[in-house]
Amino acid sequence: MPPDLSDPRPLHALLPCPSRRAFLRLATRATLAYALSSLLPRVATAAPAFSPGPQQQVVIPPPPQPQQQVSRDADGSLTASGRKPGELAPYITPANTFYITTKNAAGDPVLDPGSWRLILDGEVAKPVQLNLELLYQLPAVETTKTLECISNWTHDCDQVPFGCDLIGNAAWKGARLRDVLALAGGLNPGVASIAVIAADEFSSSIPADDATLDNTLLVYEMNGAVLPLEHGYPARLLVPGRYGMKSPKWVVNIKPMRDVYVDWYGQRNWSKDAFVKAMTRIDVPASGASLPPGDHQIAGIAYAGDRGVSKVEYSADGGQTWQPATFLEPQPTPDTWVRWQGSFTLPAGGSVQLVARCVDGAGTLQSTANTPTQPDGMTGLMSIQVTASA
Repeated sequence: MPPDLSDPRPLHALLPCPSRRAFLRLATRATLAYALSSLLPRVATAAPAFSPGPQQQVVIPPPPQPQQQVSRDADGSLTASGRKPGELAPYITPANTFYITTKNAAGDPVLDPGSWRLILDGEVAKPVQLNLELLYQLPAVETTKTLECISNWTHDCDQVPFGCDLIGNAAWKGARLRDVLALAGGLNPGVASIAVIAADEFSSSIPADDATLDNTLLVYEMNGAVLPLEHGYPARLLVPGRYGMKSPKWVVNIKPMRDVYVDWYGQRNWSKDAFVKAMTRIDVPASGASLPPGDHQIAGIAYAGDRGVSKVEYSADGGQTWQPATFLEPQPTPDTWVRWQGSFTLPAGGSVQLVARCVDGAGTLQSTANTPTQPDGMTGLMSIQVTASA
């Protein structure tokens, strides 16, 4: 029987399938549509703070086709970007080569755009739900932002199969979280955190401060096209300055709360804040490359969350001396990576140890301490060796 609509618990607690495996079986096009229609009273056609003009015509694009083959194991998948060794990453990462992180071993949710609903409840003035048509009518915001998985490695890239490639940069389009919550009349006083629940029972906890409300987006486009299935179609969150774990895909419920909500990663003793640590990656040349003696290019990326990157330096003598790198393009927003380049000389019959580091927009030098990914994200400098060919 359908769950009790008066029950105040969140969506994932109301569904008649408390186990994770059972929930994943629910996440099919037909059964998820039934579950959502059972939970939700009716689609909101108006909002306290937003009323679409009568002249607005909204065309909902058809669902996208899968773009990537994802290899899964019992823990889900960590699929690296499609960058080849020794190749500088493009400034905008194509959607079909963007890294993928998922906890879903049995497959990700497939949501029907016609029956998708987003519940806005909890500590809001008037709980409502919205469909894609209403989401698309909210004021649209376009931005460029880098996403990095907290499990991304920043040095010793050959130690894990995904290397240092759980990071990508894309152009996004969506609605501000503040505008979305305005459909429910805004937040009640005393909100301590906002729980964001996904269709696969993944959850994220974010603060309810003004900066988060103004700069967090609920996005439905990536690189000028409809959001790919693998990246959260029909809508995902995009939280500035934090690792990707705070930006859940397949969002179905946003619930402001008076308590600090402990989310999926927090329950597993990962960082509760997930602020991005500064990182610098050497893309060119490839680690261990054998090159002709003479002058060569060094190039890569650097990222420091929404603090931005003010400077990149590199060394060709293992970190004894440092040279400034040049940026290949201006940084359009602080929350994107920069691509950088420089040059070094490889002596005949010798080798060089290349190291790189960055300084964030606050003037803080990237940490040299080698720390693991858990719980707060990896730190340390990337270092590679190249040798002169005979």
